[in-house]
Amino acid sequence: LRQLDRPPRWGSRLLRALAHGVSAGAIAVLFGLSGADVWVSAVNGLAIGLLGLLAARNAHFAAGYEAMAALMVALFTAWYSAQVGPLEVNTVLVASLIVLLPGMMLTTAVNELAVQHLVAGMSRFAGASAVLLKLVFGTAAGLEIATVLGFPQQVAQAQALSEPWAWLAVAVASLNFALLFKADWRDYPLVMASAAAGFAVARLLGFNYGAEFAAFGAGLFVGVLSNVFARISNRPGAIVRVPGIIMLVPGSTGFRSLFLAIQGEVSQGLDVAFALLLLLIALVAGLLFANVLITPRRSLS
Repeated sequence: LRQLDRPPRWGSRLLRALAHGVSAGAIAVLFGLSGADVWVSAVNGLAIGLLGLLAARNAHFAAGYEAMAALMVALFTAWYSAQVGPLEVNTVLVASLIVLLPGMMLTTAVNELAVQHLVAGMSRFAGASAVLLKLVFGTAAGLEIATVLGFPQQVAQAQALSEPWAWLAVAVASLNFALLFKADWRDYPLVMASAAAGFAVARLLGFNYGAEFAAFGAGLFVGVLSNVFARISNRPGAIVRVPGIIMLVPGSTGFRSLFLAIQGEVSQGLDVAFALLLLLIALVAGLLFANVLITPRRSLS
């Protein structure tokens, strides 16, 4: 407990800030963006990580950290798109903010509500909603400031990188998620394999059966895998489950729905919000079905 209470070392903080940038760039590749979009996403992610170092030392700044990070990212992205080269602005913004998006929090909230942990579920859902609202407000404010400064959005159609780049991005993102989750060094291969396996199953099913069934199937696969791991090793299944679904949680969908609404596209925002609800239900259903097929832990009696 004393070791957990110690503040992280400065080198560890810088490494985590760098991981923000690498994760954003890797996710941009998975979103099918071009080289320039990936580079800008990585720079934005690194800036968010460095800004997080300040938030960790200032409680007052930490309360508005997400909004300030989103504003900074939106302003830089709009400037680059107007002055250097057109970008797929909206997708770059989502990729840049991916580490801050509360997809895991939303999924956990729905899971807690499904198992009748109502107080915890509603509290977590409210917290995730607050984070989304701060991110959306900061993004909208940054784009508006950019327009006032004379940097109107210049949107370009992204040219996706080749398939080998996508799988390289999966490996890099998996390594960075192990770092951001503060996993033990001995668990790095397991965490990376779990993240890659969850993504691979979702990608395979998504090509053939659609996003909702892909989320359900991947959630079921990761849930069963984590429960088997917990029963065999007598260690927490979260070591496998959390990284396994981290690239499946629909945090970006929630951000898109609110961002569309604040831009005046209310009808389209509602459509995306409904898609978010379906994805959350499908993913949580997969995890719950996994617990029915294989109980999470052995009985200690």
